[in-house]
Amino acid sequence: MISNLYTKINPIKYAMVTVSVSRQHADLNNAITFLQEAQTRLKGRATEAMGHQNAIFLLRIGQADKKLSLGLYHDCHEILTEVRDTISTLSDIDAKVFAQLASVQAQYYRRKDDYENFYKSGLTFLAYTPDEDLNPSEKQQWSIKLGMAVLLGKKIFNIQELLDKPMFKSLV
Repeated sequence: MISNLYTKINPIKYAMVTVSVSRQHADLNNAITFLQEAQTRLKGRATEAMGHQNAIFLLRIGQADKKLSLGLYHDCHEILTEVRDTISTLSDIDAKVFAQLASVQAQYYRRKDDYENFYKSGLTFLAYTPDEDLNPSEKQQWSIKLGMAVLLGKKIFNIQELLDKPMFKSLV
């Protein structure tokens, strides 16, 4: 069903659905292959439209997330760096791309115990993610993890940005 869907819906929505469906694969390598196949389908149909470009970025970020889950930190970092460098040269990038990129970067830095970069990436994720898109549990998890990063990070001095976020009130 997913393989035929790409011609019928918005490419960004297709990418979001594909990434969600990839989470159902028990084998992460199969999930990566699934995302690569979706990316190939989009590239085969892609025009220069930014929607297709954004969708491809979302699929690449999804692949990075799976590689992070497999413990392939170097591969994950390579993909994230490639996507970040590419989108920095473009304009009209969808906020979902920035949000997903920041989310996976935050997870990467958290696993590497790099609290300063985790904090920066987490705040970037929250800047591009509307508060209503996060459920109460996610709000609490982000609040706790970012709060811990403030305590563990040696170079984090300004926590006002975190305290000003509406999701931080989920801890009350």
